[in-house]
Amino acid sequence: MLKKEKLLAALRLQKTVFVGPIQAKKLIRATGSVEQIFEEKTKNLAKIEGIGLRPLLQLKDPETKAKAIKELEYIEKNAIDRPRLS
Repeated sequence: MLKKEKLLAALRLQKTVFVGPIQAKKLIRATGSVEQIFEEKTKNLAKIEGIGLRPLLQLKDPETKAKAIKELEYIEKNAIDRPRLS
């Protein structure tokens, strides 16, 4: 089962506008984990090939984070099983 922090980070990444599966994989690969994407400085993320300014700005958008938190709360409230990912 995913830890709460990892699930929240995955939801944030999924909800980030202009970030598709290819960019998400690049971000995870470059930072080492989905959680680390949101801890990393924007200037460091900007060095990743194929990641433009628009996605980077969206990663730090508080509205995206709020949407992810809302979805996580829904998952917990309704006792939805968290996926088992490595």
